[in-house]
Amino acid sequence: MQVQGDSVVVTATRSERKLSNVTVPVTIINAKSIQQIGALRLTDILKEQPGITMTSGFGAGVQLQGLNPDYTIILINGEPLVGRTAGVLDLNRIVLGNIKKIEIVKGPSSSLYGSEAMAGVINIITDATNKTPLQSSLRYGTYNTVDAGLNNTLASKSIFYQGYYNYYSTDGYSIRPSSASRVTTPITRVATNQQFKYNFTNNTNVLVGLRFTNEQIKNELSVTNGGLTINSNGEEKNTDYNIASSLNHRFSNLLKTSFRSYITQYNATQNLLTISGAPYTDILDHLFNRLENQTEWVVNKKLTAIVGGGAVMEGVKSSRYDSEKIRKTNTNQYAFSQWEWTPNDWRDSF
Repeated sequence: MQVQGDSVVVTATRSERKLSNVTVPVTIINAKSIQQIGALRLTDILKEQPGITMTSGFGAGVQLQGLNPDYTIILINGEPLVGRTAGVLDLNRIVLGNIKKIEIVKGPSSSLYGSEAMAGVINIITDATNKTPLQSSLRYGTYNTVDAGLNNTLASKSIFYQGYYNYYSTDGYSIRPSSASRVTTPITRVATNQQFKYNFTNNTNVLVGLRFTNEQIKNELSVTNGGLTINSNGEEKNTDYNIASSLNHRFSNLLKTSFRSYITQYNATQNLLTISGAPYTDILDHLFNRLENQTEWVVNKKLTAIVGGGAVMEGVKSSRYDSEKIRKTNTNQYAFSQWEWTPNDWRDSF
């Protein structure tokens, strides 16, 4: 079920807006829809959406507006994920156990999110309101596939904590199991999302979020050539973490500000013994840091302003760039201003 009408969205304009007042096409997928479909990973829910094409090269990627996965930015609570291979960010890394909704903006959003958003934006918003003390889930399928989840919540008047834990493993399968030439890929993945909120007053709060994923993939390859069968085994280890914090203060109903910090790192190491017997190692270490302030001011009933600025430090170490020991870094400072003017309400014409 896709939510329409006057649902509140934040991705299209970086601030809360009713869906009916947003000028760009936005699709909202709520938690009920995710549960009804039985989705476990972000890929499961996205491939059910019209106008979205999934790719399988270098992981599960997504295409919007006919553009390559390079041009669709993936956000969690408004913060970007890193760790792309050939422009593809593997969406299998993202579990859906504590998701409130998914907002999909189809169309260029580069003015808000940079060149990665030329095709659109997918923003996964976690649930920071669920007060159920304990929830658990367990699924078992063919090829010894196990998916287990645990969600616990502690809430009081001033403190809110939510933790979600997920374990996934599978023996993998081969599309040619009876052939001498086959590929089997066992996977083990552990993931957690943690959220903490503390209300100093009714107008001031601090919010901290932590996400961590550890993935191990084995590549069991068997190839027959000229009557000779050659076996090759490899292992891939991927670690992904994000830490986001924000200090939010509302001066009045007309003025509020937020100071945000965000750090994320993706580390991937692949060790493979090639068919010729030569070892092959591939390393990717991607680090992203950002500090930002955003202030929203309702000047009057017809004019709203959003202003802010920040700095980004990004660094990469990779054997692909001959820099696996030294991180190549880039630092940028930026400022932004967004003014929204509504000359009159169209409803006044009726």
